[in-house]
Amino acid sequence: MPRQKKRQTFPELLRKTIEQSGKSRYAIAQETGVSAGVLSRFVNGERSITIDTADKLCHALGLTIRAEKRSKA
Repeated sequence: MPRQKKRQTFPELLRKTIEQSGKSRYAIAQETGVSAGVLSRFVNGERSITIDTADKLCHALGLTIRAEKRSKA
């Protein structure tokens, strides 16, 4: 049976994308209006994130939010 690929959590994706972007967390915070401290807590999974804030961060990092309908298993 093939192994299912583990899905990344949003904080994991955010951390990885920030590292690959070449932008500092401070620069992203300035660009989005999200404080650097709050951004750090999002990245560390210590704080939940609203869809509006996620959209701002995704826009700054070149990501797109996509809703995916899950099937019942």
